[in-house]
Amino acid sequence: MTAPRRCFLDSNVLLRTVAVQRPDYDLVANLMKQSGTHGLEFGCSLQNLAEFWNVCTRPESANGFGMSLSDADRYLQVVRNTVRVLSETSETPAIWHDLVCRYSVRGAQVHDARIVAVMLSHRVHSIITMNTADFARYREVEAIHPGDRERLETI
Repeated sequence: MTAPRRCFLDSNVLLRTVAVQRPDYDLVANLMKQSGTHGLEFGCSLQNLAEFWNVCTRPESANGFGMSLSDADRYLQVVRNTVRVLSETSETPAIWHDLVCRYSVRGAQVHDARIVAVMLSHRVHSIITMNTADFARYREVEAIHPGDRERLETI
């Protein structure tokens, strides 16, 4: 039996698992359904869960989904049952510091560096994201769009 191929899911992908009316819902829903067939094991971090909650509970007028707290909690539980939540390790702060210094990371981009630090501390080198450009600077990881089936096969 071969080990599952581990990859991280960015917040923008997690959000599309519940956003039935949003673009790319079907693309991400199919990815999630086929994960077992393709031997993929998905991970995320607490930061991703916090970003998920933020968008789910933020009003639609502020570019959120406007969900009730109970609906957001129900969807968050589905995510937590589907995706392995990887904690920060004792290595994560040093990895994060190295990344922000080496890649001259500024402003809000520090959040992506934190995600990469968690990934690297768990030896995960692929992230599935709608915004591959956000992770392009990090040579240690490969950012893959959920629609790129060929690259998904190589994780």
